[in-house]
Amino acid sequence: MMEFFNLAFKIKPEIATLIGVLDGLFRFISKISNLRRRLRQRMEDNLDPVIDYEALISAYVIDTGLRGWIRPQTPGTPRYTISMLYQQAT
Repeated sequence: MMEFFNLAFKIKPEIATLIGVLDGLFRFISKISNLRRRLRQRMEDNLDPVIDYEALISAYVIDTGLRGWIRPQTPGTPRYTISMLYQQAT
């Protein structure tokens, strides 16, 4: 099974079929998931999730990064439009 994952070539982001995975957008989903886990844990521990300033700073960093994400697709193409949708959904 490991031979399957040890590919001898690299996939270039501009030819990838999965928008968001190889162009950096997907890493925001991971950061959002970690933040949500953190807030859920605080709620389970009976701590106020709103007063978690580190979480607020993390949320700000995620939001700023998402707003500044640059789409590698060519403007006017369907992939560019889809990437805008993915950005907003994230």
